[in-house]
Amino acid sequence: MENALRACCKGIKIGKILIHREGDNGQQLIYEKLPQDILDRHVLLLDPILGTGNSAVQAISLLISKGVPESNIIFLNLISAPQGVHVVCKRFPRIKIVTSEIETGLNEDFRVVPGMGEFGDRYFGTDDDDDELVSGACESLFLHFSLFVILYPISILEKALACRPLLESMQKRGSNAKSLQECGIDMDAVLSYKFIDELIKTAKYIATPGKGILAADESTGTIGKRLSSINVENIESNRQALRELLFTYGKALPYLSGVILFEETLYQKTSDGKPFVEVLQENNVIPGIKVDKGVVELAGTNGETTTQGFDSLGARCQQYYKAGARFAKWRAVLKIGPTEPSELSIQQNAQGLARYAIICQENGLVPIVEPEILTDGAHDIKKCAAATETVLAAVYKALNDHHVLLEGTLLKPNMVTPGSDSPKVTPEVIAEFTVTALRRTVPPAVPGIVFLSGGQSEEEATLNLNAMNKLEVLKPWTLSFSFGRALQKSTLKTWAGKRENVEKAQEVFLVRCKGNSDATLGKYAGGGTGGLASESLFEKGYKY
Repeated sequence: MENALRACCKGIKIGKILIHREGDNGQQLIYEKLPQDILDRHVLLLDPILGTGNSAVQAISLLISKGVPESNIIFLNLISAPQGVHVVCKRFPRIKIVTSEIETGLNEDFRVVPGMGEFGDRYFGTDDDDDELVSGACESLFLHFSLFVILYPISILEKALACRPLLESMQKRGSNAKSLQECGIDMDAVLSYKFIDELIKTAKYIATPGKGILAADESTGTIGKRLSSINVENIESNRQALRELLFTYGKALPYLSGVILFEETLYQKTSDGKPFVEVLQENNVIPGIKVDKGVVELAGTNGETTTQGFDSLGARCQQYYKAGARFAKWRAVLKIGPTEPSELSIQQNAQGLARYAIICQENGLVPIVEPEILTDGAHDIKKCAAATETVLAAVYKALNDHHVLLEGTLLKPNMVTPGSDSPKVTPEVIAEFTVTALRRTVPPAVPGIVFLSGGQSEEEATLNLNAMNKLEVLKPWTLSFSFGRALQKSTLKTWAGKRENVEKAQEVFLVRCKGNSDATLGKYAGGGTGGLASESLFEKGYKY
């Protein structure tokens, strides 16, 4: 077996552990021979049978005591008992289990034909002339003797790819899926990597240079304020009409890779009865969905907030995926003040973003991670830069702690700007501070960064994005846009809720989409300083 493993898996190291029953007293002794550098490696733990889980727990505990992180262990077996799966998962929630069969009839009385366990005793010198003891050792091999394959350091992505054939085999076998569910085991949790290719592909496409995201995920209350500004009633038909104006203009859609929808919009249709999701998909625009439920005040802070929406988040993500959504957005809000953002606020929001992200990925949605630092205040750009770096560092620490696949995520940060009550600076200064903050904190595994506009005027947001992409420093990610107000404000005012203005409004929308597309390439020439595009979009304490 060792020769076969070495032949197909170049560069591995192999260690062995024997969990040995001492006679009839049930006491278990552990014999081990493991590489000295095991703590620096990922471990594939092989054992034919996972029965009660007791010996598996002991073996895994031994590995952890040797310095192997729990998340670096994949436990691979041929047959698993429900009890064993529950025992191991409860004790070690971060371990991955791969099995080819869940056998509900397997229990602690199950026995393997004696004679197979002699190798372990010979290898470790634990033979005993007493027939009863030898029998005990033989009996325990397939139940308790485990072979460990120690791999060179590899990424979570590569670990998932290595296990894909077995995962796909499990997924195709209906009997296995049924027995998993009957045992109360979450099939999606066991198959947590089944979306890995799709997540990476989706994130990479959204980050395509020359394309960006239209954030059309305003809540019913927020879009009501927008409609009120043009004297249009906030009713479902008017909200649908605005969405149709934006989503069906074929000339503008090539500049978009994704659209973030509100839950209502995900299920809406055009006036001709065609679902908006289908319209977007047919134009190579990926539908996304806002999944948070807004912010609430964080107790113990000076008016800082945390984001709510974890109730039934996994189930909602499954529903949104079935409806056609392929990415999601969750907004965390932080502010700058004399003592803000506080450490409590930073950690609470970072952990929330990470938890949301892994739940999304387990259900097939690419998470857009949005830690927005509001521009409210009189602080200078250096203070904003320091706060941005601190927050982003905490966010990526949390994402890694939650084992989020960074290649299947996108970041939606604020640009680094002076406070709303401070003097403005040039786009070039904003670009330098923003890109520096990102280079110090955002891993290159992230495929794209899609900025929020943060209350800047349409023209300001585009010019700043353009300046970042013109900056001649190494930028390992695509720098693009995920604008709401900065793509819609001029369009909304031009439309004014009148059917006869639809075509004119769509042309205005096209200008903004094309301009921001050019900005992602560093080729935006500017659209002048006058008109609707130069109007400030700042709202104090912005919520939506």
